Amino acid sequence: MSQPKEAVDLRAIDGILKETVAMVKHSREQMYEVAELARTECLTLEWELAQAQAAVIQEIDRVEELEKADRRARELLVTVSRQYRERTHREIQSAYEKARQAHVQAKVAQERELHLRRRRDELARRLKNMLAMAERADALVSRVGVVMEYLSGDLEHLSGQIGECQRRQEVVFSIIRAQEEERLRVAREIHDGPAQTLAGVLLKLDVCLRLLGQEPARVEAELRAIADAARLSLKDVRKTIF
Repeated sequence: MSQPKEAVDLRAIDGILKETVAMVKHSREQMYEVAELARTECLTLEWELAQAQAAVIQEIDRVEELEKADRRARELLVTVSRQYRERTHREIQSAYEKARQAHVQAKVAQERELHLRRRRDELARRLKNMLAMAERADALVSRVGVVMEYLSGDLEHLSGQIGECQRRQEVVFSIIRAQEEERLRVAREIHDGPAQTLAGVLLKLDVCLRLLGQEPARVEAELRAIADAARLSLKDVRKTIF
C-alpha cells in the first residue's frame, strides 16, 4: 500500500512569514539606529572639521609671522657677524641666540601646521565616508520599509490564501485515502470471491482433463459444476464493479 505524502504544514509557513516580517521590522529599526548614529557622527565631524580648518588658517598666519621673524633674525645675525669688529661679544651672542630661537619657533610652527593640515584632511575623509554611510543607511531603511509594508499589507490576505490551500490539500488527501481504501476493498473482494472461484475452476478443469475418456459421467458433472461456479464468479465480479 502506497502511503500518501504528509501534508505540508501551511500553518508553520504562515508562522514563518509572520516571524520574517517581525525580523524585517527589527532589522529596519536597527538600520534606522545606524542611520541616526551616522548622522550624529556627521554633525560631530563637521564641527571638528570646522575647528580644524580654523586652526589651520590661524596656524598659517602664525607660521608666516614666525618665518618673517626668522628671516629678520638671520639678517640681523648676518649684519652683526659682518660688523664683528664693531660689535661686542654680548651683542653677537644675543643676535645668534635670537636667530636660533626664531628659527626653532618657525620650524615648530611649520610642523604644527603640517599636523593640523593632516588632521583636517583626515576629518574630511572621515566625514565623506560617514555621509556616504548615512545615505546608504537611509536608502536601506527606505527600501526595507517598502518591503515591510508590502509584506504586512499582504500578510492577512496571504494567510487566508494559505488557509484555503491547506483546506484544499486536506480535501485532496482525503480523496487519495478514500481511493486507496476503495482499492483495498475491491482487492479483498476479488481475492476472497472471483479469485478463489477461478482457482477452483482451474483445479476442476485439471481433474476433467485427467478423467476425460475414463469417467464421462463424472466429467459431465464436473463441467456443470464449473459452469455454475463461473456464472457465480461473473455475478460477483459485476457486483464488485458496479
